[in-house]
Amino acid sequence: MRLLLLFSGFISVLGLRSGHLPNGNSKIYVSSSNPQEDLFMLGHTKASFISKHWMNNIMTHLISNEKHNRFISYRDHPDLHIINKINELEQYIQENRKPNDYYMAWMPKCVNGSKDVLFLVVCQHKTKGFCVKHVIQSPFWSPDQIKSTQLKLSLESMSQYVDMSELYETDIRYKLAWSTWYIEI
Repeated sequence: MRLLLLFSGFISVLGLRSGHLPNGNSKIYVSSSNPQEDLFMLGHTKASFISKHWMNNIMTHLISNEKHNRFISYRDHPDLHIINKINELEQYIQENRKPNDYYMAWMPKCVNGSKDVLFLVVCQHKTKGFCVKHVIQSPFWSPDQIKSTQLKLSLESMSQYVDMSELYETDIRYKLAWSTWYIEI
């Protein structure tokens, strides 16, 4: 039991790291040969803790820019979509959480040795497979570190039936990146 609690605390700390190395270079990540090994189960409390930390980082950066007269309006902030997704996650946890929901952290291996939470994923177990309900990216992630399509491959490796339709209806970014732009010809 102690090991489980220690591991649980370890996961929450991993979601709090920056996307850059001390020398300023961007971290680079690679998927495991078995992509589902990059996904780690979390409780809704840990998912909420990580997302709130991400929100705090975004807001701290926004306030810091204001103090240095580099005002960026809330509506023009480049992380606005992350703020909206974090708010949706928090609302979902508070109002719509179901017993067959589960929360995962996507943590592919960093070539520099660290393990960081790059995305949070909310899924709902179905009779056949599962449905992806929400995907929230870390403000520290960028596509030059690892493509989000690797997350899709990790999710698809978990089951033969992965329903992404609800995600695609509510988030055009993933519909375009995972479905439309990568259609096999």
